[in-house]
Amino acid sequence: MSNLIINKKPRKYIPQDLKMEWENLSPILDELLKREINSVEELEQWLKDKSELEAALEEDFAWRYIKMSCDTANENLVKDFQYFATEIPRPR
Repeated sequence: MSNLIINKKPRKYIPQDLKMEWENLSPILDELLKREINSVEELEQWLKDKSELEAALEEDFAWRYIKMSCDTANENLVKDFQYFATEIPRPR
C-alpha cells in the first residue's frame, strides 16, 4: 500500500504555515474588516481573501476534531480542540 500524499493548494492571502491562534488571526481579521473596497475588482479580491481564511479555519477546526477523536486519552488534543472551539471565531 502506498502513502497517499495530498498537496495543499497554496495560499495567497494568509501564510501557508500560519498557526491558528487568536494572536495570529486577529490582525488578519482586522485587515479584512478595515480594508477599503472601491471597485468590483477590490470586492472580488476581498471575497477571495475572506474565503481563503474561512477555508483555512474550517480545515484547522476539522483536523483538531479528528485528532482529538482518534486519541481521546490525549488531554493536549482535547485542549487544542476546546481552545479553537471556544476562542476562535468561525465564519458564519
